[in-house]
Formats: sequence, structure tokens, C-alpha cells
Amino acid sequence: MAESGSDIALVVLDALRKDAFDAHFSWMDGVRYENAWSTTHYSPAAHGSLFTGKYGSEIGVHAKSPTLDCDQPTLAELLRDSGYETHGFSANTYISKYFDFDRGFDEFHSRTRVVGGNETAFNWPQFIKENKDAGWRKYPRLMREIARSDAKLLSSIKNGAEIKLKDIGLIDDDNTYEDGREALNYIQAASFASDHEFVFLNLMDAHGPYLAPPSYRTKEPERTLPPATFSDAEDDVDSEALKTAYEDCVRYLSDIYAEIHEELLTEFDYVITLADHGEAFGEYGTWSHSDLSPQVTNVPLAISSEDGLEEFSPTGKPVNLHDVFQTVLDLAGVEPETSTRGQSLRAAKFDADRVAFLETHGLSNERLNGILEEEHSQEIVDKYDKRLSAIATASGYVFEQFGETIESVGDPVPDAERRMQELAAGIDRRTDAKAVEVSDEVYEQLEELGYT
Repeated sequence: MAESGSDIALVVLDALRKDAFDAHFSWMDGVRYENAWSTTHYSPAAHGSLFTGKYGSEIGVHAKSPTLDCDQPTLAELLRDSGYETHGFSANTYISKYFDFDRGFDEFHSRTRVVGGNETAFNWPQFIKENKDAGWRKYPRLMREIARSDAKLLSSIKNGAEIKLKDIGLIDDDNTYEDGREALNYIQAASFASDHEFVFLNLMDAHGPYLAPPSYRTKEPERTLPPATFSDAEDDVDSEALKTAYEDCVRYLSDIYAEIHEELLTEFDYVITLADHGEAFGEYGTWSHSDLSPQVTNVPLAISSEDGLEEFSPTGKPVNLHDVFQTVLDLAGVEPETSTRGQSLRAAKFDADRVAFLETHGLSNERLNGILEEEHSQEIVDKYDKRLSAIATASGYVFEQFGETIESVGDPVPDAERRMQELAAGIDRRTDAKAVEVSDEVYEQLEELGYT
């Protein structure tokens, strides 16, 4: 049991670009790390690094196998076993119980993006589909189905009423997912009363499909996103409209997170805010977050505290998600059980030649299936379904890109290609990870988020 330790909030603002954070989150006090990087481009692998201090390929959590089923103890497990009460809230379907990301949490709330609101509500779309021709007989059948399920009765009836009212036009269906609002309600309703508290939040308000609340919309968003990887996507989409829709979402996220952040600072000693990845809008011929371009991988990272941050200071050296893992454990006074990567940002002294290595693992099985269904050529599959690497230094960034090219920004990185190859070869990759089959409901949620 931990005799001492800080109360810690860890918040992932999913898909928030570093430049968008700089432009819209000036209200946030604390220490900011300008040269912070993800370990990859993909939420499950990035959260795997955040939760274990390992690369996704080491623990077998990546595009081909998104489940956190590794033997490595997770951050929440380490904290819980050391006496912490652990709480989780996630609006990302991947970062949920469906893919074992609830490991170690005493309680974990998943905010889903299908009608029904959350995993404890009744699956109305499925019931309506199966009983659309049942007439009056569907009503007693409905009550039996709700009773047999794990759904909460009142919330299920409320959601069903909203569906009907939207269907007949009495209330608007604005296709808005206010994850931040629900997270704020979650924080305000929670009881953080134990001696040691940890909360993890994942907010998806900046993530596709870029549907900001109506009052924040300066232009109606595109209803479909371009394919994440295809370089000809810009021919089929209004890129400026898409960027505007994203910016609208970021403005909303900034406002709602300001409220959440204020609440967290009253309950927790430290609030760590970051993104798992950013977002591309055609800068290198890619969209969404499918590659290692800096728009995707250079992430915001800030640490806030009401009690002062004398032991933290900005650094020009590259830092990444492994360092955040170590920082949380350091603040909690907990040692990792096995060898992990990274070092705590508290009183950190970094090597002069420190670098950050990043990796991809090819296309997800869902995206690969989508490409095949769209009858693209094997040449397209081979081009995009491949591993890529990147390296960040104090002043430069080099990354492999689709089509056997190498791109760079900032100062030159000497021997970058050789160093990337050596760093990639030094990773002990888990090879027994398996793909997971998901229900139609979960697949629908992933499709809504643009993962298929």
C-alpha cells in the first residue's frame, strides 16, 4: 500500500493537433512541453504506450491487434495495487472494456457513439430493426427484452423516446456528440474521497467526424471523411470545410475542457493533459491519422497544479508517452514492476543526444477490409499496409512515408535512416498477438469514428 502519493488526473484530448492546442488553449496554466511526441499514429497503440511504458509492437497492441491483452501490468493496475482508487472515462470505443483498456480501473465509464448513449442503455437500433413489422406485439416484447438485458430502465426509455421524437421531427437530430459535457458531468458526480485518487479521461470532441455543437459551427461539416491514407482524397473533399469543422470542434473542446480542468484542479494535485495523436489534412497527401507526419505525431503535453510545479521545467529535448507513464508513477511513489521505457519529467535530466522513436504497424484490419471491399488494387494495399518509422531530436524530425520516401522537418538529423533502422531492430516485438472479433454494435461505433 502506498504511504504517500499525489492525486493525479491524466487526460487525453484525442486527435488534438499541437498547433490547434497552441491556438486555442492559452488559458491553461502549467508547464508545457513543446517537443512532445506520440509513439505512433493510432489510438490503441498510443494508449498502450501510455498505459505500459512500452511500444505497441512490444506489447502486441497495434493496428493488427488493438486489444490490451499483454502480460505487462498497466498503469491503472500498478496504481490500484499500490492503494489508489482508479477511475476511468473514455469516449473512444477502442479505449474501452471491449478491448481490455479498462484493466486496473475500479470503475470505468465508456461513452459510446451509437444511439443509446452508453453501454448500460438498451440497444434501440437493433430492436427497431428486428421488430419494425411487429405491430402492437412489439411493446410487451420490448419490456421483456429490456428486463432481460443489463440496461437501465429509465435511461433506456428516455433514449427510446428521443429516437421517436427525432424520427417525427419534434426535436432536432443535430448529430452532435458532446463527450466533454458528459465527462464534466462524470467528474462532478464522482466521489474522489480516498487517500489516493487517479482518474483517466479520453475526450473525443476533436476527433472525426468533426461534429461540433450547432452553436460552434461556422460551416456545416462534411458528412463523410476522406479515406485516411489515399493521396487522391483531396480531389473528392472540400479541404477547407473539413479544416473549419475541425477547428469548430477544437473551440468547443477548449471551452468545455476549461471547465473540466478547473474541476480537476480542485480534486487532484496534478493534471496532465496531452493528446494521443494529432490529425492530418492532406499536408503530405494523407488524412485523419494514418501516418507519422508531424501534424499527426507532435502532440500537446502540459502539466498543471495548484500547488506549484517547481520540480518541472520545459525542455527542448524530445519527450513522449513513455515519459508520461513514468511521470505518473513517480508522482504516485510507485515503481514499475518490469523494465519500461522513458523517464519521469519531474526533476528530469535528459541525455544531450536524446531522441524519440516512433512506429506504425500497417493498416488496421478494419481499414484493410474496407480497401478490399472498395476493390482497390493489391498495389494500393502493399503501398499502405507496411511498417514505418520516425525519429525526433531536439531540433529535427525525420519520418518514413508511404511510397518509399523519407521526409524531414527542422534541422537535418545525421544518419537518420540508419538510426531509425537500429532503433526499430532493437524492439523485442510480441508476435503472438491476435486480432479480435467485435460485435456489430462495436463495429458500428468504430465506423462512426472513421476507423473502417
